Amino acid sequence: MESPSRAMGAMAGQLRAAASCQGADGWNFSLDSGGGTGFSGRGFKGMEKTTISYGEIAAGDGAENPTVAIIGGGLSGTLLAVQLLQRARNLNIMVLEPRAELGLGLAYSTNESHHLLNVRAGAISALPDRPSHFVGWLAQHSPQLATSDSFVPRRIYGKYVRDLLEAAMAQAHPSVRFEHRRVEAIAIERGGRGIELILRGGGIIWTDYAVMALGNSYSSGAPAALCGPSGVANYFSSPWESGALRNLREDASVLLIGCGLTAVDAILSLQAQGHRGHIHAVSRHGLLPHVHAHSKGAPPVDFSDVRVPRAAGSIRALLAVIRGKIAKAQAQGRDWRTVIDGLRPFTNEIWQGLPVAEQRRFLRHLSAIWDVHRHRMAPEIGEVIATLQKQGRLSVHAGRVQSPAADGEAVSVRVKLRHSGEETKFRVERAINCAGFVCHYSKIGHPLLRNLLASGEIASGPLGIGFKATSPGQLLRPDGEPSEGLFTLGPCRRGPLFESVAVPEIRVQAVELAQHVLALAAKEAMPERHAVEYSGGQREEIIASVASPSA
Repeated sequence: MESPSRAMGAMAGQLRAAASCQGADGWNFSLDSGGGTGFSGRGFKGMEKTTISYGEIAAGDGAENPTVAIIGGGLSGTLLAVQLLQRARNLNIMVLEPRAELGLGLAYSTNESHHLLNVRAGAISALPDRPSHFVGWLAQHSPQLATSDSFVPRRIYGKYVRDLLEAAMAQAHPSVRFEHRRVEAIAIERGGRGIELILRGGGIIWTDYAVMALGNSYSSGAPAALCGPSGVANYFSSPWESGALRNLREDASVLLIGCGLTAVDAILSLQAQGHRGHIHAVSRHGLLPHVHAHSKGAPPVDFSDVRVPRAAGSIRALLAVIRGKIAKAQAQGRDWRTVIDGLRPFTNEIWQGLPVAEQRRFLRHLSAIWDVHRHRMAPEIGEVIATLQKQGRLSVHAGRVQSPAADGEAVSVRVKLRHSGEETKFRVERAINCAGFVCHYSKIGHPLLRNLLASGEIASGPLGIGFKATSPGQLLRPDGEPSEGLFTLGPCRRGPLFESVAVPEIRVQAVELAQHVLALAAKEAMPERHAVEYSGGQREEIIASVASPSA
């Protein structure tokens, strides 16, 4: 029987007569490795920095090498691609991301300069072994921001991540092939050649390893009544939804559901476009994020001696330790922030040492309080928010949103206030869900995740948040066995891990997962398995089943 690699080599030879073809998504790619647009190691040439788009890996041009398909091209997927490019030999790396630019995701795709990082520049290098790398990059590209204490616009950090990817491509080994495919995977099947990625529109990609780098999805906290089939004309499920913050009168009243950093972003965007109306922000606890100190100040408090939470196995014991550390720090003239920052390196270890019942108790009663202390605003943003509150233009309420109703051209929203138990009604011209990112991935209706959960390839975490995975990031089935060839990193690991959505954790996970996958690829040495995409009706029944909302 003819081997898959030879068969595909023959197919590629027949297709080389066509210099290029138009994909379903409207972009051109070449099947001729001699003159195509694919990237190959040191053969990299300059390109537009605003768009990263490459041709496909053709058979006969690295096609016999193992392939890693990264599903998602935001921060998590891009940092993994960087680590693979820096380490790999004889590997095909494919990023499946419908957007034109890699490395941005939700957080860094903003073009608004007032949307700042909520971490100081000195703590957010994308490379764990080079902690000053980002500040060094700033010295070359934005010298006025090149200090470890600065809070940099998120759009600048997105450019930094893209530049990091381009540098990794330019310096990669000649045997490494990289491509960005602007497609969406909606299902995964097992086949004789490895893993089949079923694409929206009918194509299939074969790969040896697939990594779920799906990042954050918004929004998580919308009341069911706000999401009914009929909808409400002036309600938006996210501030990033098209039109959510546009076409508002200057003095229009706005209700934001949520008081966290997403709501802060929405407030800043409204102010930047000249909005001067009253803004109401409602959340269960009615707490805005705290503000970072103007300078880093004293080093974080040392928690290396803390073993109480694991021994006692309770949130109560952990709270006692934290309160004791804060009291001691304040007696020494230190800020409470040094205690929270000192706990950060140990939170995942402490979290995993707690029983599931205690983890659930924390999420139910304390997570909102922890979040406003842990995820803080930059000082300059804190000043804007404080000014709006003093002027009476921003009101924060603790309560539960009961239901909305159309009220002429406005929206009426009933809220049950937390402390009094009374119900009040807000009549506003715009209501926007700012509850933040989804952690319960099973609830977002993503066809790929529905397919993987239904087929038993992956399993949700014990709290229903994120997915079960091994320490390097290999996904686990419901029975606890590894799901062969399937991996994840970043927000998808939240739940089993406590901290897994920010750069300091993701950059380490990217290194560990890259090393693990490359070790597997070297060990398995499967030259017959390679990546190839084709279209047709071979998987029409699968595509129909996973694409249907009722599936």
